[in-house]
Amino acid sequence: MMLLGSTYQFGSEQMPAPQASAMREIIVGLMGGGAGVQWILFAFGVIISVILALVGVPALAFALGMYLPIQLNTAILLGGFLAYLVAKSAKDERIAKERGERGVLVASGYIAGGSIAGVVAAVIAAAGLQSRVTVPWPGTSLDSWGEILAIVMVVLLSVFMYRYATKTARAK
Repeated sequence: MMLLGSTYQFGSEQMPAPQASAMREIIVGLMGGGAGVQWILFAFGVIISVILALVGVPALAFALGMYLPIQLNTAILLGGFLAYLVAKSAKDERIAKERGERGVLVASGYIAGGSIAGVVAAVIAAAGLQSRVTVPWPGTSLDSWGEILAIVMVVLLSVFMYRYATKTARAK
């Protein structure tokens, strides 16, 4: 945390820290200073949660999608999608349940992997190694070969994880 805090500014674009920012706004609003808490926004949040519950959409998943920045949501979305595909890949109920459990592990791995990659990126930035890691892609607006390599690796990892989760559950 100290490395991240010294490398990036908490609440900045590089490190948005949405929970810390939201809690800060609530505390400042309650304790005075500033414009105060916008209670109407909390009321709208409650109304939206009730509507989502009535429709059958998990309010927590929806709220996280609205609350967290897209950089964090991408790993969660991909992990959840793979978990769904793995769980739905079997006709037999017992195998589907086993695969669903493995799918949750895959989703958790993507979320943890995204967090670890963020820490590694902070270490690279703190060490001043960004210029050595970035290799421009000639003739395009892409920043580096790393973007293409990252997309290829995510696709390959997704295929591997899907095949692994469905194959091992089938073998039992």
